[in-house]
Amino acid sequence: RSSDLPRGRKYEKTWLLKAIQNACTVPFIPQEFHYNHLQAQFFVEGSNVATALRRLSRRIVDKDDGKVVIVVDPSGPPAIVEKESKLLNGEEIVKLKLCMSKRYDGALQALDLRSLHTDQDLVTQGVKVLLYKKSYVQAILRIIEENIPELLSLNLSDNSLFNLK
Repeated sequence: RSSDLPRGRKYEKTWLLKAIQNACTVPFIPQEFHYNHLQAQFFVEGSNVATALRRLSRRIVDKDDGKVVIVVDPSGPPAIVEKESKLLNGEEIVKLKLCMSKRYDGALQALDLRSLHTDQDLVTQGVKVLLYKKSYVQAILRIIEENIPELLSLNLSDNSLFNLK
């Protein structure tokens, strides 16, 4: 789903995403945040996230007492899915992002990927993410870079990482 914020360019990206994530009742990782003319735009996955974001419209107040408007529209997957499809298929990427969004703490700006290869959501859906393989680490890093650049803490413990080159 596409999330558009008319006049969103007037807001600094970190403040805007933090305000939305902290106010949203459903955890999510914004994908491919960018500015398009005067608006800010990012993508989210899942109708439950879209519904929660729609409910937030005009409930977040900026420093000038202006209300942040959020418009959510159905859309195709962003380009990041196509880039990563060489490493994982699109469905696996969606499942991985959902798993990562559940493990992300917006208040602490922390992502806990401890024992990712044994994550029940991924295992029951047949998605293997082996962080000792370079291609999987690259996919994770790309997701983080493009969706949660404000990340301050990353826990990769218990993932059989013996050599990081």
